[in-house]
Amino acid sequence: MRPIIIALFGLSATALAACAPTAASDGDMAREPRQCFFVSSVNAFSPIEGERRDTISVRAGVRDEFELEPLGVCQDIRWAQGIALVPSIGSGSNLCVGDLADVVARGGGVREQCRVRVLRKIEPAPETADDQAS
Repeated sequence: MRPIIIALFGLSATALAACAPTAASDGDMAREPRQCFFVSSVNAFSPIEGERRDTISVRAGVRDEFELEPLGVCQDIRWAQGIALVPSIGSGSNLCVGDLADVVARGGGVREQCRVRVLRKIEPAPETADDQAS
């Protein structure tokens, strides 16, 4: 009978240890929640002026805007009349910063598909005092 009690005590100690908080590194403490959006909430897109000609932003919902960076050449995306985002396998129906997706751009009878990465969430410009007064 004694070996059974020792075995049960050992199991309960292991279970309690699994629930105990662990020391987190500084990187874990500062980690922010992932910034994501639902593909179905995308309602606009526009090219972003900068180093790359084919980087675009997509507006998801009312306030959120994300930058998408092509992983190759995506020449006609700037002049596309419409786009479709197709998350990579396993992403489900939402995309987060760092995720990969395919963009299908259509315009002028041409359909182009290219791979993109969700680069970052674009933070809105801070409002100035003049904007708040109007």
